[in-house]
Amino acid sequence: MIKIGVDCRPLARPLSGIRRYTSELLNRLMQAQEVHWVLYSDRPILVDIPLRPNVTTRFGKSQNSLTEMIWYHFKLPALLRKDSIDVFWSPRHHLPLYLPSTLNTVLTIHDMTWKRFPESMRFLQYWSERLQMPYSIKRANKIITISDASRSEIIHFYPRTEAKINVIPCGASRFDTLSPLENLPDQYLLFVGTPEPRKNLLRLLEAYSCLPSKIKDNYPLVLAGGHGWKLSLEEMIMRAGLTDHTTVLGAISNENLGYVYSKAKLLLMPSLYEGFGLPILEAFQFGIPALTSNVSSMPEVAGAGGLLVDPHDTASISQAIAKLLTDTTAYKKHAESTTEQLKKFSWEKACSKTMQTLLQKQ
Repeated sequence: MIKIGVDCRPLARPLSGIRRYTSELLNRLMQAQEVHWVLYSDRPILVDIPLRPNVTTRFGKSQNSLTEMIWYHFKLPALLRKDSIDVFWSPRHHLPLYLPSTLNTVLTIHDMTWKRFPESMRFLQYWSERLQMPYSIKRANKIITISDASRSEIIHFYPRTEAKINVIPCGASRFDTLSPLENLPDQYLLFVGTPEPRKNLLRLLEAYSCLPSKIKDNYPLVLAGGHGWKLSLEEMIMRAGLTDHTTVLGAISNENLGYVYSKAKLLLMPSLYEGFGLPILEAFQFGIPALTSNVSSMPEVAGAGGLLVDPHDTASISQAIAKLLTDTTAYKKHAESTTEQLKKFSWEKACSKTMQTLLQKQ
């Protein structure tokens, strides 16, 4: 029986795109009984892992970034040798140093933010990527990325990687249980994401503030997402004069998030850069079209279900929002396209292709 080790550190952190990616794939991959899965994390994970005979866990007790790095680069390689791992998969950009030379490795790279938008990153996050990713890309036998746009980015910066990159798009996480939230407007425009510079929230707020008062009164803005960095969301809202038209939900549960999507009129995602853009597909489950950017991965994810805008042009964003809210024909066209676009993506397809990559002879 082949033994595959998995870096499960994303499952020990707050909900994020990489945590959702890791969780959705791993829950499906572990159903493969012909593989023995060994899950590694520097600390206990925050999600439930089904107890199966073919699954073993190895969790450490680190409590900060320094002890995490020591565990990952020194302790983990020793564990991989001890467990006689055949293939090691990291779903989060990095591979440990001092891996056994014969160990086959698969690395998932979601985006190249540290190259394209370093100014949008936290200091430690940027240096973590800069110091670890070049070595990891070179050491990986196979690289998985989640969009054609990300593949092009990786090849642009690392041309020699082209032959070992597989594009395996994400799926749409299902919201089987919806838990209502109180004090939501009856109808609203929705932003979902971490409030950080790459999400382009300042231009989004400026664009929304330029809408006619009637539209803002009928469609207030709801913002959902965890704690961000390098900007104060509350301050931006106040400066844009939108305190009375904006609801900030912060981090919410998956059940609440599904409910929030289901009641929205339109998803707003004019990001400057995305490796994929999961909220687009999540909104599509409820027939909610997206206003999104014409750059990086967003056009390929949104397809005809999205209206594309120049994320640097505030007027373009504002005009597109107004068009979708006042032109019922245009809105209906994009909304009806969400169902067909959603069929192109599924976690089952992603799982199957990921398994093929993990088992492929290197």
